[in-house]
Amino acid sequence: MELRDLSYFLGIIEAGSLSKAAADLHVAQPTLSHAVARIERALGQPVLLRSSNKRAGLRLSAAGEALQIRAKRALAEIHGLHEDLSALAGMLSGHVRLAGIQSLNLTFLPGVLANFALEFPHIDIELRTHASDIIPDRVRAGHEDLGIVAMSPDQSLHGLDLHELYQEDFVAIVRKDDPLAKNQEIKLASLAEREMLLVNPSSYTGTAILSACAEAGFKPKARLVLESGEALRECVRAGLGMCILPRGYLADHEHDLTAISLMDTQPTRHVFAISVQEHDLSH
Repeated sequence: MELRDLSYFLGIIEAGSLSKAAADLHVAQPTLSHAVARIERALGQPVLLRSSNKRAGLRLSAAGEALQIRAKRALAEIHGLHEDLSALAGMLSGHVRLAGIQSLNLTFLPGVLANFALEFPHIDIELRTHASDIIPDRVRAGHEDLGIVAMSPDQSLHGLDLHELYQEDFVAIVRKDDPLAKNQEIKLASLAEREMLLVNPSSYTGTAILSACAEAGFKPKARLVLESGEALRECVRAGLGMCILPRGYLADHEHDLTAISLMDTQPTRHVFAISVQEHDLSH
């Protein structure tokens, strides 16, 4: 479930109708309809109840009411990241050392850092790229002030403040001329006979993909294994095959690649902001 879809969902609720939300958010109405459809596919049940009486507007289902609470909480955590950066900026006399994983440095962080730079033009930001499993130790050791990582929520992060920013579904990424591209969603088990381009299995992303495939009853056939998800995506673009990656690896308006949702077993990555616990920041 994507952060943008949750934002659209809350906008629809606030506006009371798809048409008014589309005008308020400056997007096309089908964009909002697709966002709601993706959310409902992910949850397996409706979140909005449509009435035959147009004047009655939209109503939330029980699942929609629960999602509204969690969506507000997730978006609040994103805003909290900006506040964390602001607090660190004051403590560190104009220099913030930030570490993130490569995919988030390319997708999620640019917008956050651009807003931060506009509000605090005299604060220098140093952004470094590391693997998720390295960043917690670097933050503990004081090499970085804040880390943005993707990992399992049950991993040990002792001595660190942990804020979940959002969750992101994994998707199958194929070229638009691939026969699979005609599908909006497929069962992961249907890929058992396809050769795949895989992320290194020792990484969090690689482990999540292999675990999901095992749950679906097969071991993926690896045509190529690379450390970088971005490199895998470009190999798909070049025609070497297909891959499974978090949805954020694919831009909104791709000309030659498409993302296909996974139905039966869907791996998800959790994105966290981590920093040393507040009582340690004074040392």
